[in-house]
Amino acid sequence: MLALFEDDKGAFVGYNACAAPFYVLLTDCVRTLRQLVPVHPRLSEVKWLFERNGATLPADPGQSFTPGMALVDRPPGDTISTVALLDPGPMGGSIMLYAGWEVDGEPYGAPNDGYVPVPVQLLRAVVYDPAVAYSLCRPIAAPTPIH
Repeated sequence: MLALFEDDKGAFVGYNACAAPFYVLLTDCVRTLRQLVPVHPRLSEVKWLFERNGATLPADPGQSFTPGMALVDRPPGDTISTVALLDPGPMGGSIMLYAGWEVDGEPYGAPNDGYVPVPVQLLRAVVYDPAVAYSLCRPIAAPTPIH
C-alpha cells in the first residue's frame, strides 16, 4: 500500500501533534541523538521524557547517520513543545520532537496550528506491522523504537 504513494510528492498524511496521545521523536542520526540529548538545553524535555518512562537512549548503531524514531506516550496535562534541532552540516544529525498541547481546543507549543505530516518512518512501520497502528490509539509505557 505504501508503494502507491511514495512517489507522489504531493500526497501527505497529517495529524494533530497537539491532540495526539503520543509524541514522535525522529532523528537522522542516532549517534547525534545520543550525544546531544544529555547535554543540549533545547533537548532537556526529550531527556526528561526518557527519564520519566525509565527508558535509556537507543544503543550506538556503530555508524553515523543511522536514522531512528521513537513513540512516547503523552499523559494528560503534558505541556511539552515541539523541538526542531536541525543541523544542515554534513557532520551533525538533526533531531525533531513533534509535540504541543491543547487548551480548550486551541493548539500551543507547535507550528502550523499543531498539524504536521506523519513521518515516512511511522507510515512504513504501520504498513508493515499493524500492531504499531494500534499502539497509537492507546497509551504506551515507554519509548518504542521503530527502524
